[in-house]
Parts: sequence; C-alpha cells; structure tokens
Amino acid sequence: MNILKSSLFKYINLSVFGKLYFLINISILFSAYSFFYNADYWGDEGHFAETISFFSDRTISEAVQDYPEVTPPLFYIVYSYWGKIFGNEIQTLRLLSVITGLFSFLFVYYIFKMTTENAKASFFASLAIILNPYLLGSHLFVYTDSLSYLFLLIIFYAVYLRSNFLLFIGAMGSLLIRQYNIFILVAVSGYAAINFLHIRNKLWIKPLIVSFISIIPLLYLFFLWNGLAPKSGLERWTTGNEAFNFRISNLVTYITFLAVYSLPFILFSVKSFWQFFKENRNLTLTVIVISFLYFFFPVTPSQVTLQMTGFETVGFAHRLIKVIFPIDFLEHLVLYFFFLLGLLALTFLFSGSIKKVMKKNVDYLVFLDLSVISFLLIMPFSYQVWEKYLIVILLPFAIRMLKHNNND
Repeated sequence: MNILKSSLFKYINLSVFGKLYFLINISILFSAYSFFYNADYWGDEGHFAETISFFSDRTISEAVQDYPEVTPPLFYIVYSYWGKIFGNEIQTLRLLSVITGLFSFLFVYYIFKMTTENAKASFFASLAIILNPYLLGSHLFVYTDSLSYLFLLIIFYAVYLRSNFLLFIGAMGSLLIRQYNIFILVAVSGYAAINFLHIRNKLWIKPLIVSFISIIPLLYLFFLWNGLAPKSGLERWTTGNEAFNFRISNLVTYITFLAVYSLPFILFSVKSFWQFFKENRNLTLTVIVISFLYFFFPVTPSQVTLQMTGFETVGFAHRLIKVIFPIDFLEHLVLYFFFLLGLLALTFLFSGSIKKVMKKNVDYLVFLDLSVISFLLIMPFSYQVWEKYLIVILLPFAIRMLKHNNND
C-alpha cells in the first residue's frame, strides 16, 4: 500500500500541500458518498438515471436518435456502460461521479499550481473552488456536470500545453455532453486567431482546425434530431415558447453570482483592485453608470423554471439572500452590490488583457479572460438561467484574480 501511495504521489507530482489536498479530496468525496449512500434521488438525478437505463436497454445508434433529454448523449452512454458492467443501482452510478470528481478536483489543483507556481495558494484556491456546493454536488450525484467539467478541464490544460490532441479530446467530449460548452471553443478560436494575427506562426492555425473538427459530431446529431436537441427532450423540458434571443437579465444574473461565488478571490486582489479604479476614475464612473442596468433587468428565474418548478430563485445563493433579506428592496439592493462588484472585477481583468493584446503579449491569461467573456456572451441566449452553470468559469476567473499582477 505504501508503494502504491508513493507511486501515485510521484506520478501526479504533488508537493506537501498537494498531498494534503489529495487526502482532503478523497476524504470529502468518499465520506460524502457514504453519507448520501441511501439518499433518494437528488433533484434532476431521477430523470438522468431513467435516461441512463433507456440507453442501457438499447444500442447506441437506436438510443441517440430520440431520448427524453435536451443534452447530447455522451454522458448517458458512458454511465450506461458503467451500469452494464457494475450495475444500474443509483449508488453504483454515483460512484462513477465520485471517481470523476477525484480526477477533476486533482486537475483543479494541478492547473492552479501550473499557472500560479505557488503550492500554498493553489491548495487554498482549489479548496475554495471544489467546496462550491454545485461543483461538489455534481460529483456526488448523477449529473451531467461531472463529465462535462472534466472535459473542460482537459481543454484548459491542453491550451496551456498547446496540445492539439488533448484539445480535440476535451472539445469533442465537452460538446457531446453540453451544447453550451461551445463557449470554450469560441475562446480557444479567439485566442489562436489573435496569436496568429500577431506573430503569423502557422502553428496557431492548428487549434482553429481542431476546434472546427471537434464540432462535427455534434453537428451530425443536430442533423439527426433536425434541431438542437432530441424531439422527446424538447417536448418534456421546454414549453415551446422559448425564443432564441439574448436575455440581458441572464447576463446580469451571471455577473452578479460570479461575484458572489468568487468573493474570496476578489477580496484577495482588493488592494490592486482599489488602486486601479482610483487611477482610472472616468472608467470607474462609467462602470457605476452601467451598473444601474440591474434595476431594468434584475436577477430573476427563467419563465420555464417558473412554469415547470415554481422556483422563484436561480439557485442556493439567491435563495439564501432572499431568506436573509425577505424584503424585495433589500434583496435587490444586495444583488445590485454584487452585480456592481462583478462588473468592476471584470473591467479590472479585461482591461489588463486588452493591454496585453495591444502589446502583442497574448499569453494564457488572455485565454482565461476570453473563456469568461465568451461564457457571458453565449449563455444569455439560453432559455434557462441557473447559478450552477457558473461552475465552468470559476476556475479561470479565480486564476485571473490571483494573477492580476500579470495584467501588464
């Protein structure tokens, strides 16, 4: 056993903080798995388990043609094969989520360590990320977010290493689990295109080609479904009245709760943050004026959510704020504060990336900013809005706040 532990630690190249994080990671995931071992289906877990059984009873070619979900089939295929081998009981399916979480959470630490080169900071930053209730929960129960997150982490790792093979694996896998993961390929393509225009190195054309090729399987599914999702899924999970347009209230919601869930990282940078806006008073005033947009497009759940569930909040944090501040005026005052904070943080970071691009210093930090920007520009087109969707950009946003001194 000692030899196994030693080999594992050596393989993943962990420092003392890394080893401690690894042990905490295992303890959290498996103790939580034991605690919830006999728990009933959690939220959407029930219908995901049903769809996994649906895939288990059919060939892949039959199942993918039409099934009662609005997300692509890779998650259901992987879990159905796991179920065929180890059993379709919910406890067995949850175990795959826990194992996925083990790899993903180690990946989170490794990416922090790789970019910050600080084991101690990476340790605390990683804990702040993985203890997010949505990220932890999605790796305890049977949710599509688990595999989706792992593939997105592979993309972040691949771009850092400039590995087109890993980029292809991550991109194709993420798109075959969630359509909206296209946001990361927009960021990859933008990053590659800017670098190519600046240095005219043909190596930057390859990520563009890889990004395009990775979309082809999803495009085939769109053709097969004659739409963006299976017909049965659309009938079950939409009202039929969803228009494809940009919802400003969704953008406001994501910026607001990005600040909520990233508050420790914003506070870490508060000194530089404050100095930047003292030196750029006109920009500060502009951001404050823009922030009043909140009162025209406040945080609000989607119409589909209201009609199908009756929920009047967009997630845990919103629910907590509503409980603490039951008066609507106070609730929205608090949410406005976080929206303003989110706008200021984004302005602080993006201004740094703009300087880098102008100086032709388009590094990995610019890619991280592009991933956040593309998420905020693409996700408001969705008819659904939930806090949990933010988990995919908490890592790049956190790294940028930790690396804010590299803005120039």
